[in-house]
Amino acid sequence: MNFKKKVDQFLFQSVVAAAVYGVNIHTLRSRLAKVRAQRVYENPKNRSVSTNFSSKQVFNVTQEQQLSTYLDRCSKLHYGLSLKTQCLAYEFARHSVSEQLGH
Repeated sequence: MNFKKKVDQFLFQSVVAAAVYGVNIHTLRSRLAKVRAQRVYENPKNRSVSTNFSSKQVFNVTQEQQLSTYLDRCSKLHYGLSLKTQCLAYEFARHSVSEQLGH
């Protein structure tokens, strides 16, 4: 098999894998490149995948802990907040950001 056919096969397999698992093709290729660069494919036990989740976080660590503690306390008091949790988190974030900006 010549090099062009190998590249075509790789690209086709990447597109199929991305479609099957619902992953963006560029994300998949980026992660594959990282795996190859680290050569962890030689020993599967050394594989780890990280995300950029922290760059998209709404709360800092302290705020997240405060919200977690508050929700845990409310659940122990049987306040049925499960349907309102997203709204509560939004209001908490908005209030915290306003305080940080001095508004």
